[in-house]
Amino acid sequence: MWSYVQSIEKSTYLKLWCAQVVSELGDGITHIVVIFLVGQLSDSPLVFSFVLMARYIPNLLFGVFVGPVIDRMSKKVTLVASDLYRLVILLCMIPAHDSLVGLLVLIFLQGIGTVFFEPAKTATIPKIIEKEKIPEAVGLSQSTYMAMNIIAPSIGGALLLFNHVSIIFMIDAATFLVSAVLIATLSIKRDGFEFDQPESTYVESLKEGVTLVKNEPFLKGIVWLLILAAFVMSLVGANVLHIVLNVFDIGEFHFGLLESVEGVFSVAGALLVPFVMKKMKSNRLIIATIGVTGVICIAIWPAFHIHQTWPLAPLYMWMSFVGLSNTFLNVPLNSLYMQSVSEEVLGRVSGIINSILHASFLGGLIVGGWVGTVWGGIPTVVGAGVLLVVVSIVFPMTKHYKALGEEHTGEELASA
Repeated sequence: MWSYVQSIEKSTYLKLWCAQVVSELGDGITHIVVIFLVGQLSDSPLVFSFVLMARYIPNLLFGVFVGPVIDRMSKKVTLVASDLYRLVILLCMIPAHDSLVGLLVLIFLQGIGTVFFEPAKTATIPKIIEKEKIPEAVGLSQSTYMAMNIIAPSIGGALLLFNHVSIIFMIDAATFLVSAVLIATLSIKRDGFEFDQPESTYVESLKEGVTLVKNEPFLKGIVWLLILAAFVMSLVGANVLHIVLNVFDIGEFHFGLLESVEGVFSVAGALLVPFVMKKMKSNRLIIATIGVTGVICIAIWPAFHIHQTWPLAPLYMWMSFVGLSNTFLNVPLNSLYMQSVSEEVLGRVSGIINSILHASFLGGLIVGGWVGTVWGGIPTVVGAGVLLVVVSIVFPMTKHYKALGEEHTGEELASA
């Protein structure tokens, strides 16, 4: 991965990447520790749903509204303040670690910091690297996120063996401090409003962002794809663990290996997709990935029957393809709007898109859990696969698909 990092050849971005590595390591450790503590405080399966909701609801409530703040303020200040805010929240978890309600409230409050951090990071990337390098940067960011999903839980689990939760939370808090220091050293061009730009009120800025996403065909195309893909993939996500553990009846050892295999292939996919994007238009790659992902979802049915004769191998292959398909969708979509949207409105657009993404994700989890209970896990995943194949066939016939394939300048998407 380090040679891939060096290919970006931008020291400022490498500092941002190092900050991401450190903070996401802390995030991953915190998540596994909180899940462990919640499991100790309650034996109800419902509380784990509350943990997920506490993490994602801040984006639904505030995501749209933070965009104008990010576009009007210094990105560096926003990023550093978000890290320091989350550091304080983590320290507050030390006295609250034996309170279920206290932990849920603090997870929610920590999510508010992430609502500011993620769009600010998205808006920062085009300011510190060339536009043609954005796919590589997004791929690196995505692969780092996936890698931390593998590494952080292992470290968190090992730290839990020492039975000193307070020390673990202090270590996690320190990662945010390191991230804040690294970000504070960044050199970001045009960080905030230029002096010759006309002043506008917060409400006017918010309306401008919403109007842009609502009326611009290019952004409407991205939004519709995100809604459909996130919702349907959440139907799958809501049932995968049940299928692996209860339908395939996999033990603890192979469950851990399967999760690692999915993560490794996700990392590989995130590193590979920027090179594929140089050979294939983003709109075609996205639609092809949606179609192929649909076929992969449908393949869970024959994989289960083959598993009866040749155990495990079909499931390992299926999880590998699932890991690859996730990043082949995420990286092109994120790169597409980061390369095309003006830096002046990117914070607002990113905040709105994050809110829509999390709303679709939560809706898919809720519906997927209910449908999976009624129909069963495998039929639900197969049905989701059929929906994705239909989307891959129908969406290219719409005007939104054509808009995704057109070249856009930042100025066009700032004044639309």
